[in-house]
Formats: sequence, structure tokens, C-alpha cells
Amino acid sequence: MARLWFYGSRVQNKFKCAGVTIVHMKTLLDIIKTNINQSPLAAYTDYPFRKIIRKYGCRGLLFTEMISGRGYQMNPDFHNRFIKFEDIDRPVGVQLFGSDPEALALTAKDIENKFKPDLIDINMGCPARKVTGKSGGAALLKHPNLAEKIIVSILKKMKTPLSIKTRIGWSINDCKSKDLIKIAEENGLLCVFLHLRSKKALFSGALELENFKTLKSFFKIPIIANGGVYSKEDYDRIVHEIRPEGFLIGRGSTGNPWIFNINKPDYKEPTREERISVMLEHFNLMIEEYGETSGILKFRKFLKPYLKGIPDHVKFLPQLIQFKTRQEIIETIQKHFQATKLLD
Repeated sequence: MARLWFYGSRVQNKFKCAGVTIVHMKTLLDIIKTNINQSPLAAYTDYPFRKIIRKYGCRGLLFTEMISGRGYQMNPDFHNRFIKFEDIDRPVGVQLFGSDPEALALTAKDIENKFKPDLIDINMGCPARKVTGKSGGAALLKHPNLAEKIIVSILKKMKTPLSIKTRIGWSINDCKSKDLIKIAEENGLLCVFLHLRSKKALFSGALELENFKTLKSFFKIPIIANGGVYSKEDYDRIVHEIRPEGFLIGRGSTGNPWIFNINKPDYKEPTREERISVMLEHFNLMIEEYGETSGILKFRKFLKPYLKGIPDHVKFLPQLIQFKTRQEIIETIQKHFQATKLLD
């Protein structure tokens, strides 16, 4: 029997966005549908990243980095650090990956008990070889029977709303996600997050917009779209064409927390000063979380996205990447952007 009570699952949120505390008494699904949500990204969507995008843009669902079901069972303390969040950050989802139904079910139950996330999601779309090579991620598009075993095993262990995130197909136009969406619907999952590209298209291939519309017409379960949005123009074009029931943004949000506001009528592109100020705020959060050495190393991948479009940044970006201390990085930014007034 389908667990349709998932559709009515309620959450009480209290989180701070752009300096304003907002209390929500809405269904989780309503929050997902009415806001642009943050897609999970390995090595990106950590605690500091989520703090920044919640503060400056995202009113919807946040996701932690994905967690290995089997890895969690072997070393839960190591993986718990990736799940860290506070009640003020809600709603927050935790994404799991793997191909072992029992390990994933046990991990889902353990995380439910310890963290009480608003949603557990199963990754059925990651194209990385190290994941698909072990029958996880996008490989589950080819193994729907295994995917169903995973879903059923998890549902038996926990009560937290469950979703899956997958890709529209394995190869262009094969629409292999149809089987997974059907399984999700039959088992009463909250929704399906669907990347608009196939596994083989990775992150820059063609968006299968017509195929999305066709799949959407087959099912009643909400299908939330993902992929291809790096600007307001991208979002307006895609949403106008496919009319999804919601949207996730992943890579387009790195260095751009304001992108979650592009569906608002008063959206404005951030100024140069705003970009630099928030970049430094994010940088300082990384150092607070990981220490100076690790924080700098982990933040390097964000420098180019934050500085993109700012004149002359290419001249000193190589210097920033080579620096090993907070002081060196801050002083270089001050010198090139006269940003002293933006710093504490």
C-alpha cells in the first residue's frame, strides 16, 4: 500500500534569510514547490556553504553532502560531520548513496534518530564512475529492481519522508527514469528530483526538456526539476517550457547564493561589493569550521565562481589560489578591490 501520509508530512521551520527570521507552518512539499531548492553537491554543500545560501537566498530545502550507506555503518563519526546542521537551518534533507539495501536502511534509521532531518533522499543519479561502478547512483537507472529493494528496505526502517534524486535517463532519449519514478509513486515517496540530463550527458550535455514534459504527464507524484540553470534567463526559459512542480539548483549556486532569488519579481544581480563581501564572509566561515590550512584549501574552488564577471579578477586569481594564509588572501583582495570597508 502506498504511504500517502508522506504527502501530508508537516514541518515547523524557523530560519533566518537575509537578516529576517521567518516561521513556516507549511507542508514540506509546499516549501519545495514554492521555492527554489538547493541540490546536494559532493564537496560543496557543507555547513558553511549552507549557512551562506540560507542567509542570502534559499528559502527552500537545503541538502547536506551525500553520505555513503555502507561507509556510514563502518564509521558513523566520520560521516556525522557532513550532516551537521541546526534547527534554524531547516528544512534540511540528507542524501544517501549506495547499492546495499540493508546498509542504506540502517543508515537512514540512524540518521533519523540522531539528526531528525526533514527529508531523506536516495541518490540514483550520480554519474561518477566510483559510484556507478559499485551499482550506486545513476547505475540504479539500469537496475530498477535493486532500486525498489532499497526504497522498500528504507521505508520499513524509518518514518522520515523519503525521496529519490535521479537523471532523466542513462543515455540521451532513453528515459530510463520512468521505471524509478513509477516505483517512487507506487511506494508513496514525497517526490522525485529529476536532473534534466542523462547520465552520459554529465553536467553540460543537452537538456531533455520534451522528455521531462512527457514523463511528468505520466505520473501524479511531484517531479522536481534540476539542471542547466546558471542565471535568471536560464531559469525563466526552462520553467516556462516544462512547468515543473519545483526546481533545484546545484552547480549554478556555487559562488552565487543570490541565484535562489531569481524567481522573485524584485530580484537584482548582486553588486561587486556584495559579491566580495559575501565571498569573504563565506571564506571566514570555512576557516572557523575547518581551521586556517584546511579552510583555505577547501575554499579555493569557490574563488573563481565568486569572482566571475568582476573586471580584472583573472590577473590575481592565480595568486589567491597559491596563498596559504588568511592574511595574504584578505590583503590581496583589499588591494585589488579596495574592500577594506567591507571587512570586520
